[in-house]
Amino acid sequence: MQTFREIIAGHQAADAEMPWLTLVSGDQAEPYTVGQIVARTCDYCAFYRAAGVAEGDTVVVILRESLDLVAAFFAGIVCGALPAYYFYPSPKQSVDAFLASIDTLLLHNEVKIIVSYPEVISVLKGHHRISVPEFVGFYESTEVPVTGRADLNAFPVPMHEAFLQFSSGTTGAKKGVKISVKALLNQVQAYEEFVPYAPGDKVVSWLPHYHDMGLIACILMPFVLGVPVYMMSPFEWVRNPRLLLEWLDRVRGTHVWLPNFALGHLAKSCADDEPNRYDLGSVKRIVCCSEPVLKGTVDEFLEKFIASGLSPASLQNCFAMAENTFAMTSTRQGPLTFLTVDTELFRKEHRISPAAEGRSIASAGAPLKNIRIEIRSDAGVALPEDHVGEITILSDCMLDSYHNNWEQTQVAMAEGWFRTGDLGFLHDGELYVTGRSKEMLIIGGENIYPQDIEALLNAKDYLIPGRNVAFGVENTRTGTEQLVILAEAPPEHLHADLMPLRIEIMSSLGVAVSRFVLLPHMTLLKGTAGKISRYLNKQAYLAGTFKRG
Repeated sequence: MQTFREIIAGHQAADAEMPWLTLVSGDQAEPYTVGQIVARTCDYCAFYRAAGVAEGDTVVVILRESLDLVAAFFAGIVCGALPAYYFYPSPKQSVDAFLASIDTLLLHNEVKIIVSYPEVISVLKGHHRISVPEFVGFYESTEVPVTGRADLNAFPVPMHEAFLQFSSGTTGAKKGVKISVKALLNQVQAYEEFVPYAPGDKVVSWLPHYHDMGLIACILMPFVLGVPVYMMSPFEWVRNPRLLLEWLDRVRGTHVWLPNFALGHLAKSCADDEPNRYDLGSVKRIVCCSEPVLKGTVDEFLEKFIASGLSPASLQNCFAMAENTFAMTSTRQGPLTFLTVDTELFRKEHRISPAAEGRSIASAGAPLKNIRIEIRSDAGVALPEDHVGEITILSDCMLDSYHNNWEQTQVAMAEGWFRTGDLGFLHDGELYVTGRSKEMLIIGGENIYPQDIEALLNAKDYLIPGRNVAFGVENTRTGTEQLVILAEAPPEHLHADLMPLRIEIMSSLGVAVSRFVLLPHMTLLKGTAGKISRYLNKQAYLAGTFKRG
């Protein structure tokens, strides 16, 4: 199997002038060739050596979409270090919150250096509050000389090539997921079967590079396979979602990865006649990932963009997480399939029975050829099909370990199997994901999925769809959890009568709402993946950030 250094050198020898990375903003495009990427990678290799970075040292890269973003990461792998992307601070994020996250990062991940832009480094240097022995310092990307040299052989060949992905989990400190290049290549080989490329194909992406979907599906896999990438800023895309449509049309893009909320954001941002402006007939794959796929969102998206020439067969779904490099399962080309299940049997007995009415759950597809999946009970016993339990996996593209966190590694692994912490079931050989085990509400002995509550909220025209969270708060007196709902509403509905909705939740799900707080739009907190975070909002609620209703 090739090394990452050999893959880079092979692309350079085959076609150094091929524009692999094109940065797009508005109607402007800035292409970078393979040769330019290799040269800048060599600059960073020399810089890391001069800074004292040794094999196995963690290098954190905090950069926006740029040539340096790619080169700094590639160089870390080539040098045998452990490069890792970390999120670039949002203009809306408080400085204190960003600094606190950096302190936590340094404490738990043995970081050697952090590379970023001068404006970020100046803030970090001015407010750095902790001391860790391994940390060397903050470096500005402008300190990396541009030499034009492109000889990868000038640098020693490392014993191991690997990188870190910081887990996007929302509870506690982010864990560094250590992935070997061997695991990466095993993932690419197995996953490409489900999203095959042909000559002339192009990936168009706005996804954050510091999460597995953006890093693996939209940077590393296309690079390994020699597929050009068109990359835009996630901040710019959120402000102007049409940008993705415009560039898919303009460059005849073929592959794009999107979380469910992005489908809804695109559909809602376009007027009914606007899709006629775009030709999306070139799109072969729109792969959904990162969060549950909702039938209503998919239907709305397809209804809106069928006028653009988009084929329903282009939509796929997959189940992925950083701990397995990326994908564990995937559907094949064809319309997404949803299974409607008996709600009572599902909630009370954790069994699945197809029904004419009930909860609709999207298929996440079949396991990749190098991955085994078992659904296990709380006692760790493998369950048959149509029984809900924890999803566990065994594969050759899993994490080596959580970096510098042996305790969490031991908790997550069971005789070589990885415990995902997600709940789901197998039906006709395909995986269906039902939620996170840690987010399950247990109220009066009943297991309640927060997604079921949120689905009821999303259907109300006096609430803002997708802008709500439901979670449980422990009541020590009763020994059970109380249901708390935070929901955003337009100004004219901030004092709406919620009693009918409380009654509907009680009659539909058998659970009473203890607290129901209506909030102005854009109040709820998001995680670094850009999704509303149950964990962060629960912590804010408990801290008194939101007025308790």
